[in-house]
Amino acid sequence: MFIQALMDDQTKLVGIYIMGGVGKMTLMKVIRKKVKETKLFDKVVFATVSQYPELRGIQTHIVESLGMKIEDQSIPARAAKLLARLKQEKNILRMLDDLWTRLELSDVRINLDEVTCKMIITSSILDVCNSMKTIKNIDVKVLSKNDSLELFRQEVGDVDSNTLHEMSEKIVNKWRGLPLAIIRLARALRKKDKSVWIDVNPQLRKSMYGGISHVIASIKLSYDILETSRCFLLYVLFPEDHKVTMDVLEGYAMGEGSLEEVETLSEARGNLHIMVDTLVSSGLLVKGDDEGYVMMHDIVRDAAIPSVWTNVVNSLFLKSIFYKDGMRIILSINGECAMCRPSRMFILELYFGSVTCCYN
Repeated sequence: MFIQALMDDQTKLVGIYIMGGVGKMTLMKVIRKKVKETKLFDKVVFATVSQYPELRGIQTHIVESLGMKIEDQSIPARAAKLLARLKQEKNILRMLDDLWTRLELSDVRINLDEVTCKMIITSSILDVCNSMKTIKNIDVKVLSKNDSLELFRQEVGDVDSNTLHEMSEKIVNKWRGLPLAIIRLARALRKKDKSVWIDVNPQLRKSMYGGISHVIASIKLSYDILETSRCFLLYVLFPEDHKVTMDVLEGYAMGEGSLEEVETLSEARGNLHIMVDTLVSSGLLVKGDDEGYVMMHDIVRDAAIPSVWTNVVNSLFLKSIFYKDGMRIILSINGECAMCRPSRMFILELYFGSVTCCYN
C-alpha cells in the first residue's frame, strides 16, 4: 500500500495516521527497509518531529541521514548548507515522523516542487495530515481480533490446555488491536502457571503499563492537545466496551456544559458530530459496525482516567470513584455540595450498561 502510493507520479506527499500503540515506529522502519529494497529512491532522509518541533533537532536528524557533518552554526547557516546538499540528490524520499501540528516545510528546507522529491509524514491525528496538504492519507488500523489472537499465541508460546486457549481469547479482547500491549502481555504470561493467567488482572495489568508507558503518554497527548478533550472525557464515564449513541452523548454533553456556546439544538448536534469525528480521526474513538454508535478502546479509557480524576472544568470539581464496570462521579461547585444547587446533576452512576442520574 505504502510502496504503491510512492510509485504514483502524481503523489508527492503521503500522510500516515496511526493510533499510539499500534507500532508507528516499527512501521516506519519497515517502510524504510522496503523502500531501500525496491530501490525507488537513491536516498532516504528521516527525521522525528515530535510535539514541539525544534528546527535544529530536525536538521540534525536529516544531516545524519545524509551522512553529513555540520559544525554548530546558526539555524539559517545550517539550513543553507543542508539545502545545498539536498539539491545534489536526484531522487530522494523524506520521512517526517510524529507530527502533532502543521510544520512549515520551508523551515526545514524541504521543497516538494522538485521533480524527484517525495515525502511521507506520520501523525496520530488525521487533521494534521490534512493541514500538510497530503495528496493521499493512509489509515493504519489496529489489528483484527484474529490477528491479535495469532500475535498473542506466537509470543506466549505453546499453550496446551483448552482452558488456557479460552483464556487467551478473553485476555486478548482486553487489549485487542494494539500490538505493543499484546506482545508485552504475552511475554509476561509466557510459561506461567494457570493460576497466573487467572489472576492476570489487576496485578499484571499494572506492571504491564510500565512497559508501554510511552503508548499511554502518546494517547494522553493526543486528547490533551484537542479542543474536544471535554467531550472525550465524557466517554470515560461509561463502562468498558460500552456502545455510546449520539443521542445519549448529546444529553450528557449538554448537561455537562460542553455545548453551551450555541443558540439552537440543531447547532449543538452539529458541533457534537464535529467533536466526535475529530476524536475518531485522532484514533481516540472507534465507530461501531453500523456507525450508529462509537466506542472507546480499553487502553485509551485507562489512559484517560487520571485526567478525569483530577480534572477541573469551569470551577466544577469532579471527584471520581472508579469500578470495573463503570464509575461514580460526585460533583461539587466551588467546594460546596452540588445537591445544594438547583438544576445541577450531582451524582452520576454508570453500571452494567444502565444509567442512573440523580438531580437536585
